Amino acid sequence: MDTFTDDAIPEWRRPAPIARSIAVVLFGWSRPALVFLACIATLTPLILFAGLAPFFLSLSSTIELIGPIADARAASAGVKSASATAPFYQFLLTLAERFAPTPGRIYLVAKAIAAILAAFPLAYFVAVRFPMVKAIAICIAVTAVIVAPFSGPSEIALAYFVVLAVGLLCPPTDESRNRAAFEGGLTAGLLFALWMLSPAFLVAGLLALLACTFLTGGNGLTRFASAFLSFVVIALLAELTSPGINVARTAALTGQLNGGLSGDSIMTTELAGGAISALVVLFTAVVFGGREHVKAWLVSGFFALGGVIACGYAGANPALVFIAAAGMAVFSMASPFYDGVFRVHDRASIAAAVAVATLSLFWTGLVAVQVIGQLHLQRQISASSDTLLSRDYAIVHAQGQRTMEIANGIGAAGVMLKRVQEMPAQEGHTDALREVLARLRRLTNDGVSVALLTRADTACVLVSVRRCRSNGWDAANDANVVFVPRIDLEKGAKEIRAQSEALLYTDFTLAERMLFWDVWVRRDIAIAPEAITFGRGL
Repeated sequence: MDTFTDDAIPEWRRPAPIARSIAVVLFGWSRPALVFLACIATLTPLILFAGLAPFFLSLSSTIELIGPIADARAASAGVKSASATAPFYQFLLTLAERFAPTPGRIYLVAKAIAAILAAFPLAYFVAVRFPMVKAIAICIAVTAVIVAPFSGPSEIALAYFVVLAVGLLCPPTDESRNRAAFEGGLTAGLLFALWMLSPAFLVAGLLALLACTFLTGGNGLTRFASAFLSFVVIALLAELTSPGINVARTAALTGQLNGGLSGDSIMTTELAGGAISALVVLFTAVVFGGREHVKAWLVSGFFALGGVIACGYAGANPALVFIAAAGMAVFSMASPFYDGVFRVHDRASIAAAVAVATLSLFWTGLVAVQVIGQLHLQRQISASSDTLLSRDYAIVHAQGQRTMEIANGIGAAGVMLKRVQEMPAQEGHTDALREVLARLRRLTNDGVSVALLTRADTACVLVSVRRCRSNGWDAANDANVVFVPRIDLEKGAKEIRAQSEALLYTDFTLAERMLFWDVWVRRDIAIAPEAITFGRGL
């Protein structure tokens, strides 16, 4: 039997200085303050570019975009809306209205605010948990998912869940009690945001909170206690300011769980590459780490499983979950690959470390590239859009094959492909709104109260002269002229029309049939015929 001597070391066991220098760059740590500042400096242009865009790009019909703003206005006025499902998203829209006058701009600013609320906690967490390259990359990916034009409340909830999981499941280099307590407070805020956005992600977040007591070092219990107590205090304060909100969120959780897993969001072809890559990384971590590094690969695996299930219930694309799971297995302090880079640096261990690091960074960067594509498409369409809706409401609608490619990519929600397939109908919805818009304003300027029979009280946003009601039916009760859509502009349109038939046939008279709308006028008021014969002078 041959024996190896110093002069006959197998090539795969010999040092690889060039490859090791590359690995040291990928796995190299830096000062927490420097990493934090680098993350914030990198994210600021992305947030500003997305938040200051001239128009909001969407695949949804304009009426569906105006509805949540109407719900937010109603909620801020103390009116509860039956169609509202995410109070935190309503809060973002209400806050954004202070800085933006038009619906499209409101969405852009709301996304920017949501990104800021995620960026600072995440930068604070990763500064002591990941090497510098990965820290910046994961911050860009999470922020990009939030500011992406095609993202919504589910994507914001997913991003917040990833931020929370990084803080709770990855051990920090700084084990101070003060940091643990402060991180617990940040985590509590994220938990409450999840509670108000998507209860399914809250359940996954609470499981991560329970696990943090033995995963995040000697002060894990401090972090857990601070987070849990702060969350309870925030929930109680929310109950005092808005009685019944926690009961409503419990009902929302039950409804979300009863809705089952969404195959549209978790069983999509474009996820195959990211999912398989994450599994390869986890398998490599298991092989390299074994029992000594069980926390790294086992926690990452359970995080991926829990995140995918939560995404299925919430209807979000789980691509970011796979990316974060791979990053936690490769780059966290518990990673087994540091031994191969900084200690036993033979060719085999260096090759494995560089391979999994590159794979993780590739998919992380791909999210950013995908979102940049969406932002570029937004800019292109905005430059060529000059319709009434674009000018007055800062909303543009994407069209064409390029949109299908971007919407079906890794950075968009899994339901976006279905949205693209529905675009011809949604273009008709936009035409319907364009048809009635000038007429609504003319009636309002003449002092006539108007309502659109939609799920949300969208007329209050279109004319902006009165307080929003909880829905279009309540608005119709107080209006003198009601526009009833003849096509399904949104989900639930048939139900609200059926609910309102008794009111319309009892208190109103059908005055005109338009292409997309029926115009009903209240019987007991006198309106001049020219006020409802809208074709003149328009």
